[in-house]
Amino acid sequence: MRIADRILLTLYTIVMAAVSVLIVCFVAGMFPVAAIADYLHMIPGRWEFAVIGVLIFILSIRLLVAGVTRVGPKDIVVHIGDEGVVRVSMAAVEKFVEKTAAQVRGVHNVKTWVNASGDMLKVKITAGVLPEANIPEISKIVQDKIKTSVKETVGREVSEVEIIFNTISYEAKSKQRFE
Repeated sequence: MRIADRILLTLYTIVMAAVSVLIVCFVAGMFPVAAIADYLHMIPGRWEFAVIGVLIFILSIRLLVAGVTRVGPKDIVVHIGDEGVVRVSMAAVEKFVEKTAAQVRGVHNVKTWVNASGDMLKVKITAGVLPEANIPEISKIVQDKIKTSVKETVGREVSEVEIIFNTISYEAKSKQRFE
């Protein structure tokens, strides 16, 4: 989500919080019903309220679209030659990184996110690790393996590999994997 969308989301959240507080206060009897009825009778024919309603609707649609769309390139250029341009989708790179990390003994349930920043890639991984694993050693192995494999296969340098081990358990089937 872009910074402008985050600002809009913050403002939208504040407005909706205020509306919800007003509704709770009304239901709790803190506002006289007659005053609310008088105010509601003023609304028909006032274009200001229609504009506010349309703006809130447009803002809602914008935030909905921003929440489900992915920011950043959907593919990266890996080669430009006389024959044409070669691109690789970010989804393919993410899947490749996921499979590469999962090949390391003791690592399981791998999820990846890859970001292109100029000519460099940044990789974020969440994974589980087996209890007998040495996390600093496994982290170094995974980072080196990903950097090497992506450079050899995709042709792009990886500037950073962030790893978050979110579980330490025997959840994965014990498989013999190479390091």
